[in-house]
Amino acid sequence: MPNLSYLYADFEAVTKPVHTCQPNPEHSYIKQYQKHIPSSFCYNIKCSDDTVYEGKLVTYTAENEDSIHCAAV
Repeated sequence: MPNLSYLYADFEAVTKPVHTCQPNPEHSYIKQYQKHIPSSFCYNIKCSDDTVYEGKLVTYTAENEDSIHCAAV
């Protein structure tokens, strides 16, 4: 019988306003009004059979904006 594995993950971000200039209404545009800055994540790998892999909950919260990108390396 195959063992099924599941990955549960959650990522959180802080939004900061972005100040931009007025777009030209004669052209198509996307108005960016906020920037998402990663702040934390959590994941858990779960196996249907705990004797094969018991799983472990991993959480991380960034100390600053740059630290989240290198956290899982």
